[in-house]
Amino acid sequence: TFDPRTDSVLLLCVIVLFFLHRGCSANLTARTGRCDISDRLDVHTSCSSCAAINRCPPGFRSAGTANCSYVVEIGGREVVLDGCQHVCTKGFMKPQCCPQHWGPLCLSCPSWSGKPCSFHGTCVDGDVGNGTCVCDDGFSGFACQECRDHNRFGEKCDKGVCSNGPEGDGQCLCQPPYSGTRCDQVSTRCSSCSPNSYCRGDADAAGCECLPGYRRTAAGKCATGICAARDCDVNAQCSSQGSRVTCACKPDYLGDGRVCVPRNPCSENNGGCPVNSTVCVFKGPNESQCRCMFGMSPVGGSAAFGCELVSACSADTCDATAVCHTEADGQHRCVCEAGQIGDGHRCYGNLMERLIELDRSGSQRESLTGSVAMFEKGCSLLLSHMGPFTAFVPVMKTPLSVGGHSNGVNDEQMCKNHLILGQHLFSDLEGRDVNLVGGAKWRSKGNKEAAVLFQMSHWFILMDNPSRPYTVIQEDLPAANGIIHVIDRPITTTLSDRSTRDEQFADKTIREILTKDPKYNRFLSLVDNCGSPPPFRGPGPLTVFVPTNEAVDKSRDGSILYMLHEAKYKLQELLRHHVFSHAVLTVDELAALPQIQTMANQIVSISVSNDGEILLGEKGVRLASTNIVASNGIIHMIDGLLYPPSILPILPHRCDVINSEVIVVSRA
Repeated sequence: TFDPRTDSVLLLCVIVLFFLHRGCSANLTARTGRCDISDRLDVHTSCSSCAAINRCPPGFRSAGTANCSYVVEIGGREVVLDGCQHVCTKGFMKPQCCPQHWGPLCLSCPSWSGKPCSFHGTCVDGDVGNGTCVCDDGFSGFACQECRDHNRFGEKCDKGVCSNGPEGDGQCLCQPPYSGTRCDQVSTRCSSCSPNSYCRGDADAAGCECLPGYRRTAAGKCATGICAARDCDVNAQCSSQGSRVTCACKPDYLGDGRVCVPRNPCSENNGGCPVNSTVCVFKGPNESQCRCMFGMSPVGGSAAFGCELVSACSADTCDATAVCHTEADGQHRCVCEAGQIGDGHRCYGNLMERLIELDRSGSQRESLTGSVAMFEKGCSLLLSHMGPFTAFVPVMKTPLSVGGHSNGVNDEQMCKNHLILGQHLFSDLEGRDVNLVGGAKWRSKGNKEAAVLFQMSHWFILMDNPSRPYTVIQEDLPAANGIIHVIDRPITTTLSDRSTRDEQFADKTIREILTKDPKYNRFLSLVDNCGSPPPFRGPGPLTVFVPTNEAVDKSRDGSILYMLHEAKYKLQELLRHHVFSHAVLTVDELAALPQIQTMANQIVSISVSNDGEILLGEKGVRLASTNIVASNGIIHMIDGLLYPPSILPILPHRCDVINSEVIVVSRA
């Protein structure tokens, strides 16, 4: 039955026992000199594609992800890509000595009368401290227990003579039976003091004490050369010669005899242990042990002879696509070949290699055979040597039949309408409109109403046929040069306004093409009037960025007229900045480069917008039409002008005006 009084008493006893247990534990910690604290260790995993983000090490948990950048080899060149990494964390108890304790064993700092460094110095404490007392000015001794000037006394060693030392009071030593501060009072209590005594105190409070250097014997006499417990440290040996008492630390201890601390062999030359593979562990006075570093094992059965790495690799440590290496810290690392990325366990090749791999094994086994054939036929080089791209790979067990895309779209165009420039997780694409490399307009609504309407969680449409949504079956599959999303069927669309190549005037030079079509008129006018045009009639190879007529018209703020009439050298530099003279760069090759150096010997940066468009320069000039083939190069039309920094500002800062003034000079 329930008895409130009995149960209350039992509860009180439990509480008391709990706190007693905690108190005992706390005291034990204090007695051992350890005051370990709770701490947290944060590490970042290696940076990789956001579709192949590395896992946290064993014992860690993810605290989120962070943006980063990594380098991957694509088509034989190193490319810097944006990626992700886990921020991993774990809690642990960090070993730490309590204040006034030092070394691996957290030994007490030298003390006198229970006072660390006698409260007159600072102990070099902590886990890596050596227990040395650094004495304040005016103090000395192993525990700062003495005045540097032996004739001084008092708390600050700054007073008088006589009874000296930090614990002295400076009083005169009175000959019995005299007492008092001036030894001018007779005390009956000191009338029978033994030889070698003095009278301490005043009047009735006085008493007999042995003189400094003397000790009272069992017979009550004051004699010299007698060792007392308070003279020497417990780890010291006391000896006397005549009236002099000497303290010397025992073997394996260091100090002045009055204070002794254990000798730590690890403090010198790592205790004799090999530095590169072992740590010295302090075990006790003048006793240490060599211990192998993490991930190592002793050579010849003893760490004293050195240690060597133990392989952290086993048959299943890394995937078969990676090579397992044991690092210097004893941890394993799954290493990928050049041109691959990894997630810390396995490696991933380029998009073309990944398509073949996905068709051979896994959940899409033998369901992508037709897609592999389509990509191999249409843009194999693009997927294996360029990028990064986001690829939509349709489930297609057999290749498209002849005429399967007879709507005017060729094999290359068909392939490119499954690609977006840049690598994008599908979650990053939701709710956005982007341009496929082939020119089709792609849209993911990313709203719940549409998902309910089409009964699909991940889907998208093409703007030229919005009534036929495409379903994403599997998303965010990593590749070295992009990300793969598996979709339910091939993307079919009519030929867009961005054809693969415009070869209408492929037998003409760039100069001849500029004169053939009025869409080049404004740019051609600048070329004809600059005085020294770029070599558009030459052999090439040239890649020329031609601003549209509208782009040139928008720049008529007076700067073009100024260059035409006052600064043709700037106009020539401007035109050269629209020419790359080292190679013919198609739009696919252009997208794979971070920058180019123009004929003006200046840099044009290349980036990709969020909607999959190529952007040139700091202002993000877009491509209007691309891949216009010439006999000596290629033309890309752009919707703005590329201004080289060397001609800015174009207009001068001074606007001087010539004034005339008529003055009348009288004749003499």
